[in-house]
Amino acid sequence: MPLLSIDGEVFTQSSAILRYLGNKFGLTGDDEIQRLRLDQVLDITADIRPSMRACYLETDPEKKEKLKATVVNEVIPLHLRQIEGIVSKTEGPYIAGSKLTYGDLGLVTAMHVWICSGYLTEAELQETYPATAKLREAVHNVPKIKAWIEVRPKTFC
Repeated sequence: MPLLSIDGEVFTQSSAILRYLGNKFGLTGDDEIQRLRLDQVLDITADIRPSMRACYLETDPEKKEKLKATVVNEVIPLHLRQIEGIVSKTEGPYIAGSKLTYGDLGLVTAMHVWICSGYLTEAELQETYPATAKLREAVHNVPKIKAWIEVRPKTFC
């Protein structure tokens, strides 16, 4: 569970924490429309979670496979098409054009989970959602992020 402690007070909710840190460290859009796009992308990624959660919690193997097939073949593609439409309209590579934002970080984190959980493949991302794949690559190549990826602890993938 994501937690953020500030002066002894504990805060939860990954999107709220992401927005807070984005505001604190200047990783926001430059205007209201850019900020709307960031939040739109984060909310689209959040819309996928209930389907993935249902699949994860299902104990019947046959039902689990059917739920996973729905996520892989319907849920992820529907939402990634929406994200691709938003990202492809910017000057790129990020949601706000040339500026890295909390929306990019949230999206790339979500894509990591989708790929590691087997809901999306690297090849499908590259072939079907090129602007989104380019955004992911740009985030992974931010020097401090690239350095962290190389040494971070291995979790579920």
